[in-house]
Amino acid sequence: MSTPIGYSHCNLDLSNQKLALLGLVQTALDRGVHAIRLPALAPFVSGAPGNAGSPLAETCPFADYYDLDALKRFMRIFGLELIEDPETNTEEPYGSFMTGASAVGLSGARGLGALYGHVCQFFSHLIPSIRVAETLATFRKEVYDSLAIKTALHLCIDTDLSEEAGIVACETILRKVQSWPTLAETPIYVACEEQTLPVSKEKIRQMARNGYGLDLVWKSDLLTGQALAAWNSLDLSLLDFETALAASLFIGNSHSTFSNLVSFEKFCRDRTNIQNHAIHNGQEATLTQRRDNGVECDPILVATSLLQRLPLVPLGTHDCRWPAAIHAHVAGFGDMESTTAPVPGLAGGDLVVGSPRDDGRWICGIAIAIEEIAGIAIEYRVLDDTGQWSDWVANGAFAGYHSDHRALRGVAIRLAGPAALHYDCLYGATFAESDTCIMRANGEACQSPDQRAVTCLHVLFRPAFGACPRASRSMPTIL
Repeated sequence: MSTPIGYSHCNLDLSNQKLALLGLVQTALDRGVHAIRLPALAPFVSGAPGNAGSPLAETCPFADYYDLDALKRFMRIFGLELIEDPETNTEEPYGSFMTGASAVGLSGARGLGALYGHVCQFFSHLIPSIRVAETLATFRKEVYDSLAIKTALHLCIDTDLSEEAGIVACETILRKVQSWPTLAETPIYVACEEQTLPVSKEKIRQMARNGYGLDLVWKSDLLTGQALAAWNSLDLSLLDFETALAASLFIGNSHSTFSNLVSFEKFCRDRTNIQNHAIHNGQEATLTQRRDNGVECDPILVATSLLQRLPLVPLGTHDCRWPAAIHAHVAGFGDMESTTAPVPGLAGGDLVVGSPRDDGRWICGIAIAIEEIAGIAIEYRVLDDTGQWSDWVANGAFAGYHSDHRALRGVAIRLAGPAALHYDCLYGATFAESDTCIMRANGEACQSPDQRAVTCLHVLFRPAFGACPRASRSMPTIL
């Protein structure tokens, strides 16, 4: 039997404590460990601006805030077990946090297919406990029904700033919020640690109202003094988080774990790409729309349409949902992967890499793999930047370049084995300086007339319509 792993608690805020617990899960799976000590949750008291925070002496049972049965179900599905063993202190909490944060980034980079993996399933099983669920529901009802609020803003300002610098930071955020074209003309719910702001809540409220016509609502406006006095930082953080998660428009900061997890957990719970999430720390004069499902910190990467994996061709009713993956090296971005569901027939992501909207981010190389299914194999080759076709390679082999300076100019993909008699392999691509999709099938060369760089590639599989051979059957060529 493997040795259990765990730690007692983690002296970070709630969002980071969730990542630290995920880090334990990731470590257990990596090491082949089956038992994890469930850490307690630690209320964290942030110091006044300029001072470090300090943990409270008391910790809280995990079950006070999250449904323990739901977490145990997740653990069981992935071959893990929760134990209560105060002697198990094998892991350093901050190291677990870093492992968890890395796991989110790697998982989110896989697209919709990641929804079936342990990272997304971990967050979709983090369900508020019965103890707090009713309070959360009542509070959200007041915010979104009674006050008709549509927008939640995570006001993330460096606590080390002076009041003067804090005012400038607030002005920058408020100016961007005001200029957002789809902003509803209703109050805005502000999620933040109010006591750590370098500028008072009332001064920010007045600034927003007088300077930008924005009406801000804070949780302290809606909670009684008795509730505020009785609640610790875990209570308040969970309240802010779950309220922000339910907003029609959420505005955050890509350098904040809280903001990123609001977007990522919404992706995990809704099981689709997030919509109407934005950040206020981008370089633009207005807000920057999130297209990354909350997995990136760099404001530039947050906005790239690459991560949305928008299909070039709609998925047909009879198209095959096979467990498959396509990996690509994309210039100016690096490696990206798109995966479908791990079980045949389940709805998953589209096999799309690159984006027709990102000229200058061409595809340098690809690898395509289909999970072991009887009679199904895949082969492909690429047209290099010298105008030469590569040899055919099979299931998972890399074809092309790892260098950003060299681009693919065409692709050809085909099924092999008995399945090739009964199924078509279709693929569409876009090329530099054009959003026209050129479609080909079953090993045909897919390239632009002037051999421009491939910017996006989409692969599909569907049943053949007639008996083999099918060479005379016309295929769509351009969409």
